[in-house]
Amino acid sequence: MENRAEHADGTSIDPVTGAELNKEVNATYDEHDASMHDNDHAGTVTTTTVSVYTPAKERMMATNDMRGLRSLLMADLEAVRARLNDGARPDAAREADKALAADLAQGLERVDRALTALGEANDATWSSMRDAQLREVAEVRSWMADYRAKDDWTMK
Repeated sequence: MENRAEHADGTSIDPVTGAELNKEVNATYDEHDASMHDNDHAGTVTTTTVSVYTPAKERMMATNDMRGLRSLLMADLEAVRARLNDGARPDAAREADKALAADLAQGLERVDRALTALGEANDATWSSMRDAQLREVAEVRSWMADYRAKDDWTMK
């Protein structure tokens, strides 16, 4: 089988047989495979994907993350407040709910401070505050995971 083609200027390209084309394609795959894997089949290849985002995209992602955490905190705080408004609850349960509400309110304040800082940031200021803000997002996420893992948190 022959594949004929022309250049954009109308001159013909030398015909390529199917066997030659297959040989070239196979060589390309072999070269790619050799670059990705050792010849030692017992070894493993580990790859790491690094994503680089623009400052605006990074701020947007951090802001969306914090808004999601804020929504969870607000829902949890509203549920605790509703339980506190129930006058028939035992005193021990009310005290535990008061402590939980205080913790949730502090977490909410922390998220709101981070959202304010993220909202005021621009590309120029982001470079100086980036590490601190991303660390804050990670710390809030870790704090929420810890508080939700507690046995006395009854809203699971």
